[in-house]
Order: sequence, then structure tokens, then C-alpha cells
Amino acid sequence: MDDQPGDRNGRTATQVVSLTEVEQEQFRTLLCANFNRLELRDLAAGIGLRLTEPANPVDRDLARELLREAEAHGRLSDLVEECYDLRPGRRWSRFS
Repeated sequence: MDDQPGDRNGRTATQVVSLTEVEQEQFRTLLCANFNRLELRDLAAGIGLRLTEPANPVDRDLARELLREAEAHGRLSDLVEECYDLRPGRRWSRFS
């Protein structure tokens, strides 16, 4: 099966640019439910971002920083795609 241009793993490339506050909260919750701290850092590195260590080192704060950095650097679409790749079958499509 050949992918069409703009397709990734048989899915059309996502075009998400920004998230509402509610979507950010939902995405953070989904990130924390599916990835641990090390995996969140790997997710960031996978899309070319480097995260700083939050003052209160909990997964939720790291997920918040990941979303903030991805949005600030125009990498939200890449983050959604990376989540699809690493945890297929989850509900990432609501953010694409």
C-alpha cells in the first residue's frame, strides 16, 4: 500500500496549529495517561524540542511544557503525529 503525498502511516497529515484551553487540558491528560516522564522527554526530542526541568518535577508539568513549546515553535502537528506513531489506537485524532 503506497501512501499518498502528505500521508503518514496511511493517515492524512495533521494541520493543527493551536489548541483551546480545554483542548490543551484534554491533550495534557492524554499525554500523562500514555507517557511517563522519560517518554515525554523523548517525545519532545523526537520533534526537535528540548524541555527544561520544571520546578515541580511531575509528569503533568512536563506535559504542559511540552504542549507550550510545541505550540510556540509551530510543532503541534508534529507532536500529534509522534503520539500517533508511538501510541496508535489512542484518541489523538481529536487534536488533528
